[in-house]
Amino acid sequence: MPKEYLPVFSPNLIELNLHRIKDLEEYFVYFNDDTFLTNYINEDYFFINGKAVNNIEESFIMSKYPYDTFPHILLNDISIINKNFSKKAFKGRIRKNQIEYFTGFYNNHLANPFKKSIIKQIWKKEEKNLDKASYNKFRTVYDLS
Repeated sequence: MPKEYLPVFSPNLIELNLHRIKDLEEYFVYFNDDTFLTNYINEDYFFINGKAVNNIEESFIMSKYPYDTFPHILLNDISIINKNFSKKAFKGRIRKNQIEYFTGFYNNHLANPFKKSIIKQIWKKEEKNLDKASYNKFRTVYDLS
């Protein structure tokens, strides 16, 4: 992670910069701090034919708590997703509602597969926003994840 972003105390911002880990493979699986495997799992659970297999379900963004920062972060994320990705391209890959744009995703808090090159592409397209968010030392409503 670039020195100008340090120190950082927000997992969201660490996650934004995972692709910068030295010697990180092109295909990797990110396990959050409270996620782990308890049995053998096949590689095709996470990747099939070079594509990440995500266990995602579209959902509306909402919060039960009045001062929760997390829904703001999800809204920031979905704005960038809708700017860069067409919902039509995901036909058959996610359970979705009938709205033309993505409305949010249910956070299943599971291990997630990633391709390093895809993260780099997103950084190239959204460098200004991702760079700005990476300067936040603690979780804020302006973060991206």
